[in-house]
Amino acid sequence: MWSPRTKAAVFRMVLASLCFAVMGVFVKQSVRDVPFLVAVFFRAFVGFVTLFVYFRLKGAPLGATQHWLLLLRSVVGFLALTFFFFALEYLPLSTAVILNFSSPVFVVILSGFILHEKRTGRILPFVGAAFLGATLLVSPDLSSINIAAVLGLASAFFAAVAYISVRRLSRTESSATIVLYFSMYASILGLISLMVASAMGIKGFGLNEMARALADPVTIALLCGVGLVATLGQIFLTSAFALERASVVSGFSYLNPLLSYILGLVLFDEVPTAAGLIGGMVVIVSCLGVLMVSHEPVKHPA
Repeated sequence: MWSPRTKAAVFRMVLASLCFAVMGVFVKQSVRDVPFLVAVFFRAFVGFVTLFVYFRLKGAPLGATQHWLLLLRSVVGFLALTFFFFALEYLPLSTAVILNFSSPVFVVILSGFILHEKRTGRILPFVGAAFLGATLLVSPDLSSINIAAVLGLASAFFAAVAYISVRRLSRTESSATIVLYFSMYASILGLISLMVASAMGIKGFGLNEMARALADPVTIALLCGVGLVATLGQIFLTSAFALERASVVSGFSYLNPLLSYILGLVLFDEVPTAAGLIGGMVVIVSCLGVLMVSHEPVKHPA
């Protein structure tokens, strides 16, 4: 029997998975009218405002000591977020989410090189299987490569780099500080990206075009929803890990791909191919195997 504390942690992880799945829906719906970089900016900025108010009300200390590492973590987290949102625009919801959720595999590889953590040979088969499954998602017929899928996989890599940096930062910084600084820096980077894209004259990024799109209340509501539900998901995820060990609750984060599959099917009529289903199942099972062997918590910083 689970203790009340464990039940509360699992419940919060389930809520986090639901929030992140709904975020994906809001992103896919909003990028029909605005460029994906607009959704990235709203994700970061709305998150920053919400978190700043939330942590201020809680009285959490927000001072920082490792400013350069916080900036680095924010840059790689911003890249992870940008590539993930690009993938959400062009791929089925569940495919983009599964590719992003392959980050534990990269965490295992990178932690060996960067943190010099020792791994056993038991992990290698799971790593190989995960990349095989990802190959089926990136190139289903093995004859052409889907660029959106490649960037979806790249989002997992940068998310893993961000997670590794969080492990270093957590030695001196609080979780509140790390999350808040990411939202702040990502907002700035998102605004700069939009300004550069507009200055370059890229289609869809003209100031008048974006202004017309943002004049629609439904679009604004969807974009604000992206930031709000993602922030709620972060809060639920953080509190779940605070209540219970990662090895107990981390596996429940994989409800996100399942919920994304259901939502994509119901809301967008997305029916995955046989290769996509097989590849997705292989990635999920392999990542769960990595987690069980290495006990790495599934934190998705972006």
